[in-house]
Amino acid sequence: RGVARRRSASNGRVALSVLRRRRVITLLPGRASVAAVYLAAMLAATLSSGRAILGLRLPPEYLGLGHVPLFAGLCLVLLWAVRGPRRPRLWAVTIFCLLFAGFDEWAQRFVPDRVPELKDFAANAVGVGLGLAVGVGFIKGAPAVSTLRRGGSTR
Repeated sequence: RGVARRRSASNGRVALSVLRRRRVITLLPGRASVAAVYLAAMLAATLSSGRAILGLRLPPEYLGLGHVPLFAGLCLVLLWAVRGPRRPRLWAVTIFCLLFAGFDEWAQRFVPDRVPELKDFAANAVGVGLGLAVGVGFIKGAPAVSTLRRGGSTR
């Protein structure tokens, strides 16, 4: 909280007003539906049977690498779908993605021919980190929404 001093034009008194930073993050409904579809597609892909995945005939060392782009994409879609101050937004998306990564690996226990692995969770975390790194670059480089609404320059 910051305190701003403002001098009244009529009587010269100094009034104190409290400026509160908005720490609220919100989901934008249209974008949240895109994130939900992405999340459902990820669940369908990562919780498919081991036989379907082995049918792709990829070398075993490449199978774990698929987690990185999936979770980087999830992180980017969620950063796009959430509005609010930068730091709380980044923390919320990071925590959600890591919890989802843990749930994803845990849920594989119940899928035939699938085994949860710590290295897959690590690959998920690397994907989240990559998504955050790219997302932070977009957040820093993006013009302020208020500037765009006023028709100001985006440079």
